[in-house]
Amino acid sequence: KQKFDVAVDPALKLYNEYNSGSMGAIVFQEMRESRSLAYMAFTEWINPSYLDDNYLFAAIIATQNDKMAQAIDAFDEIINNMPESEAAFKLAKEAVLTNLRTSRTIKDEVLWKYIANKDLGVTEDRNKAIFEKVQDMTFADLKAAQEQWIKDRKYTYCILGDLKDLDQDYLRKLGPVQIVSQKEMFGY
Repeated sequence: KQKFDVAVDPALKLYNEYNSGSMGAIVFQEMRESRSLAYMAFTEWINPSYLDDNYLFAAIIATQNDKMAQAIDAFDEIINNMPESEAAFKLAKEAVLTNLRTSRTIKDEVLWKYIANKDLGVTEDRNKAIFEKVQDMTFADLKAAQEQWIKDRKYTYCILGDLKDLDQDYLRKLGPVQIVSQKEMFGY
């Protein structure tokens, strides 16, 4: 568990763009285009909201029930051993920089950004530091951040699907299985 560190912002921003920032991003390309294992695939490394909170990592796969095990195994492989694509890295880097060049904090966003930064103990514009650092980042820098912050973590899996169509032996290999009924989830 690791607490907020403003120095992580550039790597976090670039990691998210490289992995899931567009249809050309690594996760989408690997899971949907290359392996045909998902309708949709997405990952996000999430900043804490408060100083005492931890970073989070979320990953979502929408796949067919009969491809669940194969999709989870492939997704875990991609998350833990991030594929290297210099072309995708350059696109991600340029996307982050372009977004920072063109985005503006306006209207009520000024207040919300101020409050969010205050909650994290930040007194300066984080985007300025992100912009400056991302320009000089290499794939090796991104890989080092991925290995430090993402690789080989324990995950909680939430599987939605018809129980009779899911490989329950495989699910038990992932960890303890808790089956939640529709009534428990939705009240009906």
